[in-house]
Amino acid sequence: MSLNKNHKIYITLILGFIFLYVIPLSFKPLVSPDETRYAEISREMIDTGNWVVPHLGGIRYFEKPVLGYWMNSISMIVFGNNSFGIRFASVFSTAMIALMLFLLIRKRKNIEDAFYTVIIFLTSILVYAIGTFAVLDAHTSMFLTASLLSFFLAYESKKLKIKILWLSIFGIFCGLTFLTKGFLGFVIPGLTILPFLVWNRKWKEMLWMPWIPLFFMILISAPWVLMIYSQEPDFWHYFIVVEHWERFFSNNLSQHTEPFWYYIPVVFLGLIPTSFILPSIIRKHKLKLPQDDFVKYCLCWVIFPFIFFSISSGKIATYILPLYPAIAYLAYLGIKQYFIEGNIKRFDLTCKILYIIIGSLTGLFILSQILSETHVTSYIISLFTNRTPTQTAIYQPAERLKWILGASVFGFWAFCLYKATCEKNIQQKIKYFIIGYLSVIFCVNFLILQTSIHKKSPEKFFETYADHIPTNPIIIAYPNIFTDVSWYYNSTNVFVFEKFGELKYGLGKGDTKYPDTADRYISKEQLAEMVVDENIKGRIVFIMRSDEYMEYIKDLPVQPSFLVHDMNKDQIIFATYQ
Repeated sequence: MSLNKNHKIYITLILGFIFLYVIPLSFKPLVSPDETRYAEISREMIDTGNWVVPHLGGIRYFEKPVLGYWMNSISMIVFGNNSFGIRFASVFSTAMIALMLFLLIRKRKNIEDAFYTVIIFLTSILVYAIGTFAVLDAHTSMFLTASLLSFFLAYESKKLKIKILWLSIFGIFCGLTFLTKGFLGFVIPGLTILPFLVWNRKWKEMLWMPWIPLFFMILISAPWVLMIYSQEPDFWHYFIVVEHWERFFSNNLSQHTEPFWYYIPVVFLGLIPTSFILPSIIRKHKLKLPQDDFVKYCLCWVIFPFIFFSISSGKIATYILPLYPAIAYLAYLGIKQYFIEGNIKRFDLTCKILYIIIGSLTGLFILSQILSETHVTSYIISLFTNRTPTQTAIYQPAERLKWILGASVFGFWAFCLYKATCEKNIQQKIKYFIIGYLSVIFCVNFLILQTSIHKKSPEKFFETYADHIPTNPIIIAYPNIFTDVSWYYNSTNVFVFEKFGELKYGLGKGDTKYPDTADRYISKEQLAEMVVDENIKGRIVFIMRSDEYMEYIKDLPVQPSFLVHDMNKDQIIFATYQ
């Protein structure tokens, strides 16, 4: 029996998602420190049975609520403490966003509009990067998307019972967002919904609609809110003042301070490959006020949260992820109108420019690798610098298969862009435009430089020197490697050396003292005493990621009995004292 058009769309989306998002999960090592941090917190919840208070390395960690950790923990219980199990919750969250977007647009418009919107969303580089990465932003985005779409369904409902049902669901998802990310679960929906209702002059709705979801927000949030307060009363001081007020409004104290315009390039670059053709579409598209309510809603979904994130003092690229479902739909509408009007010349020109650039860069890369592996490049450099020839290739000789695969897939991308310019049929043009790009982002998972893996994914390093860990060790780690040490050595009793980093508050260095973790901090003076203490002799392991190690050990009374170090910046130093 032949498949109809709808079945082909479903199969394409499902198989494409599995191919792009699911298959690569196990082939990339965990990235330090973000993925190992969230993996370790979730692992400790499983091991300790404490599902109320997040801990990192046995130290209180109050930066986020618990629902994201719960999702990761459940995934790890099902799939194991491996890269697939740790990342699957992010993939699942991304799939749910795509599904919700697909179902709503199919219901309001048609299956083709739903299909292409989801394609734009799932292929956006920022969505893909975060959706296959073990951080909590995809989880947050899923609950925010569910809450915003639920409200819109309530808004469109004509029957009061159905409207109340969707408002209740909206409140539930706002509560779940709060349990994942905090007050953004209220702020982003508010910044979207209030301007939308004002735009449509729904004054009465503004007065009565918030109360039903507010009840369900409280109902969902209250159990954990009360439990965390009973166990750790100081949680709310840290979470509200430090994590929200200071991060968003205090220029002096917030983390990740960036300029106001920071998110403009983030949104544009994060929308690649669609952003390649957006300039032509925007230039041609006439600006006029939309009549469709969902288009208005999506504009409010993008504009006002974007302004809020832009004026906040603390900025990270991942914060903007919840805007991408709306961005994807608005981008699709522009592209659709562009092609309906038969404007393909600029699209062809864009493809031509891209395949010339990508093809040329691929050729130069191949040439540079060949010259470097044959030492021609390093010899030429030595003639002008009087230095001994060194390896100048991007990839090392042992990684030859990687760079050949990389050159092949980027060459294929350039070929697909060329084919897109040759086709007359618009759907064929789009197909070639997408296929080449998808092949690249799939294969990129297997093209990571070994030097990058060594710096950002130290799993093999820890495995290599695991035999040098003594029985009943005292492991002392610098804050920038603390999370990795706790994760890879499965320890909740690693000591923090010299600096506090993100562990300052959990170590009891804030307004509240924590006697049970006060001794987890080790100063240089304390380390000097420990290495000569006969009672713990032979048990000390010192690990850090820094080129400053020699400055720390030069004043110690004894030198390490075993030392592995690389004086290049950000490399790991592993030392034991017998």
